[in-house]
Amino acid sequence: FQKLNYRQEMVEKANLSGKDKERIKALLELDNAIEFMSSEESDEGQREETAGPPPRHVRPLEWERLKLKNIKAVLDSTYKARMTKRQKRTAAKVSRVSGQHVSSRPLPHNCPSWAGRETSS
Repeated sequence: FQKLNYRQEMVEKANLSGKDKERIKALLELDNAIEFMSSEESDEGQREETAGPPPRHVRPLEWERLKLKNIKAVLDSTYKARMTKRQKRTAAKVSRVSGQHVSSRPLPHNCPSWAGRETSS
């Protein structure tokens, strides 16, 4: 829920158009907004190999449209730019690796057309 919470906080602070702010704000306020976040999994097998926390593998959402992906990237970069030095040090210890596998999370039933699309799989 941490990712969802900080994205909600960054909507008004991010450099987005008024229309994009309205769209993402409405999406992030849905009861099932967490379903629109990509999943991350810890690679516990690599814990012994590294001194810090294990790498987190991000599983991209197969149904996610580029528009939503770009808006989330703006929210994430806004959040990172506003982090305290301590938060930045902590975040630097966690490496996020784009996973080879896509998330099995299905397209949410109430997904707006600008945010997602049906996939053939």
